[in-house]
Amino acid sequence: MVFLTLHTNSAAESMVRLLDLGMDSFNFSDALLGILAQRLARRYCDVCKQAYATANDEMTALAEEYCMG
Repeated sequence: MVFLTLHTNSAAESMVRLLDLGMDSFNFSDALLGILAQRLARRYCDVCKQAYATANDEMTALAEEYCMG
């Protein structure tokens, strides 16, 4: 069942839009699976992808901006 459509220019913007709509973090992971299932996010090949470790201050800044505001 589809309750709404997202009008964004990229998959990354769709995640921000979901947060702007007030989606709680519990349901957010299911929404991300839907975005990936529709192939709205790009996938990198095994040669191109690189691991990235997020620093604690980056995680705190993201949490403050999107989750705690």
